[in-house]
Amino acid sequence: MEAGLGVVLLIRDRHRGLALSEFGRRVLEPARRILNGVSHIEQEVLSVRGLESGTLRAGSFPSAAVRMLPKIMSAFSRLHPNIEIVLFEGSDQEVLAWLDSRAIDVGVIAQSAVGPGMTLLAKDKMVAILPQDRAQRYGPVVTVATLDGQPFIMSSGGCEPLIRELFAHAGCAPAVRFAVHDTETILNMVREGLGITVMPEMALPDRLPDVVVKALEPDSWRYLGLRSSSDEVTPSVRAFVALAQSLFSPAEGDTTSGVNGPPVPRLSQKVD
Repeated sequence: MEAGLGVVLLIRDRHRGLALSEFGRRVLEPARRILNGVSHIEQEVLSVRGLESGTLRAGSFPSAAVRMLPKIMSAFSRLHPNIEIVLFEGSDQEVLAWLDSRAIDVGVIAQSAVGPGMTLLAKDKMVAILPQDRAQRYGPVVTVATLDGQPFIMSSGGCEPLIRELFAHAGCAPAVRFAVHDTETILNMVREGLGITVMPEMALPDRLPDVVVKALEPDSWRYLGLRSSSDEVTPSVRAFVALAQSLFSPAEGDTTSGVNGPPVPRLSQKVD
């Protein structure tokens, strides 16, 4: 391609490996749009001919990759065995960046409200995580205002904006003592009395260390859903989103309403 264009796209270094040239960085996004457009046309042609093939690139943050995506991917692969799914796992911010750059076709995103272009799948409740010796200071429900001034362990894996927004609504701010990416590390630090934290229920492991999980007041949720990288989605992305909606349908008897109107399932775990 470089020979045909007469320009340098890649810088080759024996020690640093390959890197994009300045020109390569400028044309990367247009090139991605062209390749995505060609892939879209190919999938549309195959769809008209009754055939299915191609690759679907899906992105997700870790807790959704564990709790939601395996079920969707397994069902999709059974229905569409000739479409390969490539999974990209990263933080909330990385997934959004991948969508904006079209590095992925569809991504699981988490937001404090349902935004434009988001297909809502579920609600995930925010909870307080406390050391056992401090949990007795609180009742069965922890008001956010009572956490003001307490040493706080902030999750740097993507939930920080939601947590700060939650505290701001209560008229205070978390007294961040540590910022940690890994959930297991955060929980073990809470167990050792280094601070308290707030995180989504879905992020909690099935087996918790010796910590206490309590509901927050007022209730706070993050909304989980899918967003595509373009308004012109491919047939495979349309099928993936439709299947995800069918799999994560409202739980029986759940009257919780989503922002868009219809009820949505609550991804919950037992809370003290």
